[in-house]
Amino acid sequence: MRPLDAKKRTYGLLVVVFIAWGILIYRFVSDLNADVVLPTQMLSAKVNFKNSTKPKQTFELLTLTTDPFLGKAKSTSKKSAQKSSVSNAAPWPQIKYLGIVADKKGKASVFIIEIDGVQYLLNRLEEAKDVKVISGSLTKVSLRFNGQVKQFSN
Repeated sequence: MRPLDAKKRTYGLLVVVFIAWGILIYRFVSDLNADVVLPTQMLSAKVNFKNSTKPKQTFELLTLTTDPFLGKAKSTSKKSAQKSSVSNAAPWPQIKYLGIVADKKGKASVFIIEIDGVQYLLNRLEEAKDVKVISGSLTKVSLRFNGQVKQFSN
């Protein structure tokens, strides 16, 4: 091999590489500058959005007679409701406060409340069967029904 042949081969390959890169760059730039033409049917179509609200999910929790971690029986001597001072309005439905599901920071909390045998997951200021959650903590929740406010504990 002579040194002149190696130089010719190198320059020839260099030209081929530049041509290949030039083609790739040209295709990329031409795709970026291409105008997108939409069909006239797409431009004149009317879109009707329906406001659909999902119904609240209800579920039923089974009561546990034993603690699943310790294996001991749970005590059932808990208060279910405190008496209200106003008693002339409509009677309250059967309500049980079952607990709270919250994140570690306590910012987002969902209260588990059983109303007439049906369990509901309610956030603060949400309402189910005319019962509105006012506030709550781990041990108690304040509910409003027909203008009356009661506290329930679990």
